[in-house]
Amino acid sequence: MMNRLALHIPTENELEYRRHLIADEETMAYNIGYGGNGSGCYFQTIEQVRQWYKHWNNGLDNFYAYIIRIDDNVPIGEVDIHYSNYCMKYIVGVVIEAKYRGNGYSTEALCLLAAHAFNIMKLDAIYDDFPAERKAAEHAFSKAGFVRISDEFVELKKERYYHIKEVNQ
Repeated sequence: MMNRLALHIPTENELEYRRHLIADEETMAYNIGYGGNGSGCYFQTIEQVRQWYKHWNNGLDNFYAYIIRIDDNVPIGEVDIHYSNYCMKYIVGVVIEAKYRGNGYSTEALCLLAAHAFNIMKLDAIYDDFPAERKAAEHAFSKAGFVRISDEFVELKKERYYHIKEVNQ
């Protein structure tokens, strides 16, 4: 895997990019049916984003970071891990800003997120829930080592992550 990206936990003063990202219609098109008006977008004030951030980076079961392109230090998206009480699993997420898609960034960001999950958070497995019909997501998660375990979930276990990492060295 190329080393083009890094994860950066934003400070409260660096949250304007998140406001931009989640309000961008092209970026959030995958999320249609959700959001403030069903467009998939979320239109939030900076104070709303700060309140959300306090919950998401509380040092417990959640992790949130910007995906930074190393060569020019530009944010190109975001990743997260959160524990879902609904399905009793650690769910991951990756959003690449629309104008940066098609460059393999999702897979690389997922690998960085998996490293954080297994090396820092000491998790045993991470998951995401999306339909297999979302071909771009299916491809990116598969390339990062995730395996579809049901119509709803993909999974990456710690053992598989370390095996893939060892094979690719």
